[in-house]
Amino acid sequence: MAKEILGVHKVPPILPRFDLLPGILALNVKVMGGLIREGIRKHTPKRSWLMHGRCKIISMRMTRFTGRIRVGWQKRDFPRGKFYAVWVGEGTGLYGSAHKRIMGKKAAKGRQPMIRYPYSGRWVTMKSIKGMKPRNMLEKGYESSIDDVMLLVSRTVFSFFTVAKHA
Repeated sequence: MAKEILGVHKVPPILPRFDLLPGILALNVKVMGGLIREGIRKHTPKRSWLMHGRCKIISMRMTRFTGRIRVGWQKRDFPRGKFYAVWVGEGTGLYGSAHKRIMGKKAAKGRQPMIRYPYSGRWVTMKSIKGMKPRNMLEKGYESSIDDVMLLVSRTVFSFFTVAKHA
C-alpha cells in the first residue's frame, strides 16, 4: 500500500514546449525595437528633424531563446563632424562634461571673440552662451515604451507556452 502512494503509478513529467518561439521571438524583437524607436522619436526635439528621421534599429541579434536589439543613431547618418545626437542627449556648455560657458573663437586684430549662429530665420551674435540642457532622449524613450514592450513579451510567451507530456 505504501508503494502505491509513493508512486507506483508514475506521472509523466510536465515540461514547457517552445517549438514555435524562436521564429516568433525574432518577429517580436523587431516589433519591440520599433516601439522603442517611436518612444525615442517622441522625446526628440522637433527642431532637429534630421535626428528625428534617422533614429532607427541599428542591429538585431538572435540566439535560440534570446534577442538583442540596438536602437538609436549612427555617426555615418549625419554630415561629417556633426553627430549632434550626442550633444542634444548629453548637453553642452555649462550642462556638458566641461561645465564651462561656450565662448567664441579668437578674433582677428583686437576684435572681441563672438559667436554667430542662425536662430529662427535671423543671425544672432553673442560673446558666450550657456549651452543646452541634456534631453536624455534614449532613457526617456525607453522608459515610455517599456510598458508596451513588456505587454508584448508577456502576450508572446503565454500564447505559445503549452504543456507537453513526455511519457
